[in-house]
Amino acid sequence: MKSLLILLILMGPALLYSEEESLYILFSNNCKGQITACDCPSHPSGGLARMKTFIDDFRKKHKNVILVDGGDMYSTVGDRILNKYMSRSIELMKYDAVMVGALEFRTGEKFLVRNAEKIPYTCANIYQKNEKKPLFPSMIKISKGDYSIGIIGMISKTRSSKINSKTIEVKEPLSIVKEIIDKEEMDQYILLSGSSFEEDEKTAKETEGISLIIGDYGISKIKEPIKAGETMLVQASMDCQTIGVMELQGQDDTLQIIHFRSVTLNDNYKEDPKIKKLVEMAEEEYEKGLN
Repeated sequence: MKSLLILLILMGPALLYSEEESLYILFSNNCKGQITACDCPSHPSGGLARMKTFIDDFRKKHKNVILVDGGDMYSTVGDRILNKYMSRSIELMKYDAVMVGALEFRTGEKFLVRNAEKIPYTCANIYQKNEKKPLFPSMIKISKGDYSIGIIGMISKTRSSKINSKTIEVKEPLSIVKEIIDKEEMDQYILLSGSSFEEDEKTAKETEGISLIIGDYGISKIKEPIKAGETMLVQASMDCQTIGVMELQGQDDTLQIIHFRSVTLNDNYKEDPKIKKLVEMAEEEYEKGLN
C-alpha cells in the first residue's frame, strides 16, 4: 500500500484514497478566540461560525477531506469563558487534528488537558517534566483509500517560550521530527508547524522527505505555496479570516498539490446556528459575571 505521512508540525491521520480521487486538506491557524466575526473595519471577515458553514458545505461536495488547525486557537488573554466556548466550537467543527500552540496554555494546563479528551490535539515535543511520553499524542492517524497519513504536531523552542508553566518541558523539535520519520515506513511527510517561517525553511532543507509544511506564521501571511528545497510551505491567515484549501492527487507514489486557494470568510457565509448559540451562551455568562 502506498503511504503518505502528513506531520502537522506547528513549530506549531492515516488517510487512504484511490489514485483517481483527490485528497483535500482544509486548514486554519492562529484563530485567537475568534468564534464569530466582529464585522469591524480591522476584521471584516472570519470566525469559526462562518468557517463551519464553509466546511460543512465542502464536506458534502467532496469525499476525502482532512481538516486541521495549526494552533493558537484560544484567546490571547486566557479568557476562561471565551476559551470554554471556543473549545465547544472546535468540537463541533470535527477537526481531524489540532496543534497545541502556546496560547492553548493561557487558561492553564488542567483546562487544556481536560478539553483534550474531546479535541484531537497533537504535539510531539511538549512533555511534562520527568515524563518519557509527550503530554499529547505525537501522531494522529486516519485512513481513506490507498494512502495512510499520520498527522504530527510540533512547536518550536522559540514559540514555546511563551508557555507559562513550571511543569512543562518543550524538547528540541527537529531531532524529534527526524526520529519519527526514521521510525515510520512512509513514503511522504507533511508537517503542520508552530514555528517561524525561517525555522520552517530550515526544517524543510535539513529534513529529507518532507512534502508539505502547514505553518503558523501569524501576521506574515503566505498567499501562495512557497517552495523550500523539495518542500512546499503554506498557511492560512490570522483570526480565522480565511481558510486554506488544498487539492492533492497521487502521482508516482507521491502527493502533488494540484490546486491551492485561500477562502475569505466574509458575509457570503452565514454563521452556523449551533456556534451562534454558543456565542449567545457565552454572552449570558459574561452578563451574569457583571451582575
